[in-house]
Amino acid sequence: MLLDAEGRLTPVVQRLLLAVAPVDAGSLARVQVLPHTRNLLRFPWYPARRGGAFVLGERIYMLKRSLRGAYTDEATEQHASLLLLAHEVGHLPQAARSGLTFSGKLRYVLRAARQYMWSALRHGRRAHDMAPLELEADEGRWVLSRLIGEAPDRAELKAIIDTDDMTGLLGWLSARTERLGALKQQYRAMFR
Repeated sequence: MLLDAEGRLTPVVQRLLLAVAPVDAGSLARVQVLPHTRNLLRFPWYPARRGGAFVLGERIYMLKRSLRGAYTDEATEQHASLLLLAHEVGHLPQAARSGLTFSGKLRYVLRAARQYMWSALRHGRRAHDMAPLELEADEGRWVLSRLIGEAPDRAELKAIIDTDDMTGLLGWLSARTERLGALKQQYRAMFR
């Protein structure tokens, strides 16, 4: 499982996401993942292929289909939810920069809407994915998807997550330190 009963990232998942995403350990420890029906506006509104979640403050609101994968040991669903979480945690620093108060959350939503609008004018149907805040947040998903792209690595990581094996994860990450650094540099060179 990726989350505990309260919707918090498990320690192993926190450490994995810390390694791949541009986010700090404190944010990963505090974030809570909830069903999208728990926020007033019911974000997200779109069922896009990779979509299905929205960050507001220190909470990630996920569509039920995406949230289901965070609580299962079924490989395909868990993998999809892990990649989505790797993206969504990249929004946590953005939300924090806007502030975690009500007015800060409102600023964040308005800033996101403005970026999507300008991106729509520039990129048309690719507006969401090409918005600057999405490109910044997507580093974790992009890096993780390439790091575990091969089936043996994916199965090994799944076993580590399923058994909550921190020692195993640290060894797994250590064996991939060079590749991880290269992937982060490659992503940043492409999109920043």
